[in-house]
Amino acid sequence: MGSGGAVPGRPARKQSRGWHEARDHVAKLHALIAARRADTQHHLTKALATQFTHVVIEGLQVKNMAKSAKGTLEEPGSRVRQKTGLNRALLDVGSGEIRRQLAYKAPWYGSALSAVNPAYTSQTCHRCGHVDSKSRRTRSVFECTACGTQVHADIGAAHNILARAQQTPAAPC
Repeated sequence: MGSGGAVPGRPARKQSRGWHEARDHVAKLHALIAARRADTQHHLTKALATQFTHVVIEGLQVKNMAKSAKGTLEEPGSRVRQKTGLNRALLDVGSGEIRRQLAYKAPWYGSALSAVNPAYTSQTCHRCGHVDSKSRRTRSVFECTACGTQVHADIGAAHNILARAQQTPAAPC
């Protein structure tokens, strides 16, 4: 197919009126979604910067995380469809933009922002400190293989992120 769902071989100026209306409608919906996302990000980052004196985030490398998994002709990638879905979700949330906004809003409102190393935060027990990938039973369940602590995986990871932030001084992001 041609660009934007056009009839192959026909330039956009020769498409039907219905095609132009549908294209414009989709463009307006995408613009509305982008505006709502930007508004939500601004509200969230302002709330975080004004309500807390120290905001801690994982120092995720979003750009590296969202790289393509296609691979090359000689060595094609594996699980490309799953990786594409993950990339779409990562970019849809706008983690990089939220971090950028927090970086300039936190000093404005007198709060500190620090990013901690995200390595093994979801595989470490927040009670005993044991690190084991097998402790992460499912996406949401964490059960320590050493001490038996059961907690929602995201809650345990948040405890670990906070503990790491308290161990190191706040550094600018």
